[in-house]
This record gives sequence, C-alpha cells and structure tokens, in this order.
Amino acid sequence: YPYSLFHKEVTAIHFDEQGNMWLGYEAGLMEQHTFDPLGRNSFQLTSKSQSGAPGSIMAIFEDSKNRVWVGGWDCGLQRVTPNGKSVEYAPVKPEELAREIAVADIRGFAEDNRGNLWIVFHGIGLGRYNPDSHQLKMFRPNPDSPLTTLSNEYPFDICLDNSNNLWVATAHGITKLSLPGEHITTYFAED
Repeated sequence: YPYSLFHKEVTAIHFDEQGNMWLGYEAGLMEQHTFDPLGRNSFQLTSKSQSGAPGSIMAIFEDSKNRVWVGGWDCGLQRVTPNGKSVEYAPVKPEELAREIAVADIRGFAEDNRGNLWIVFHGIGLGRYNPDSHQLKMFRPNPDSPLTTLSNEYPFDICLDNSNNLWVATAHGITKLSLPGEHITTYFAED
C-alpha cells in the first residue's frame, strides 16, 4: 500500500493535476503524497489566533494555475509557496478584511472562469478573492433583504455548476450567485 498516513483522522482530501494526493489533518498538518517519485511532503500551517495553534484543515484546493490553497479552523487563508516547500498566509487587501479573516474558519473553495477564488468563511460569509491583485470582497447576509443576500453567515460548502452559477450551502438554506453579475437568490426551507 503506497500511503503511510500521519494520523487516522483525515479532515480534508484533494488530488491535484499531477495526480498527487493532499491530505489535511488536525492541528494544521497537511501532507502531499507523490507518485513519481513515491514520497511524502509535510506542511505545517500556522495560526494567528490567541492560542497560537491551528485547528483541523477543512479545505484543500488547487486553482487553474496549479496554486494550492488551504484553510481550516483558526487558520485563515494560506497557500503552498511557489517553491512547494512550505505554506504561508496569502496576502489580502484591504487590510481590514485581512485582519478579520486571519483566524477564519475556512470550509471550502471554488474557482470561477475569471480565476477568482470563492471561499467559504464559516461564521463570516462568502468571499471572492483575486489571487493576482489580492483583493477580497465579502458577501454577507442582510436581514433587510434575505432573498437577495447570503442566507446566513455560516456557509458550509460551495460549488460551481455548468452554467457558471455558484451554489453555497449554509446553516439556513442555500444561496445561488449567478456569475459574472453576482446576482444573488437565496432559497429557504418551507416552514
């Protein structure tokens, strides 16, 4: 069997374009299992939280430019460095949002056809991040217009359908964001 796991509890899994398997564990540990040559590379995420300890990795994602992004509990937005030897916090603008998401709980990623990353920040909302300009825009719920904003600030997962619509699963319904115009429709359970 070619895989030797660091820990029995695997919290995230991703296969990259080269066929390598990435695994996320608790305490911010991530591994890349390579096939050619057969091997394993380990990465340790850091945390800017008061405890100083990162939580479990919940999401690993490779974008269209083969950059690997990672997030988890109290980890904020991190990425594998271009040399592939370590992880670092991704630069984020504006600075106010960089501070807000520094210890965010990230649950998922998606990429649109313009190269933007869409990031699920559990407890905050949904973010659109441009990896080249480092600009982040947040989408949050608005109780005054619940059918045209994110359904709540606790999104769990995200996916992009074949019609370029972004779907966000939340603790209170689902939100559809039509791209590129970012038109939002939210669907709730019938009471």
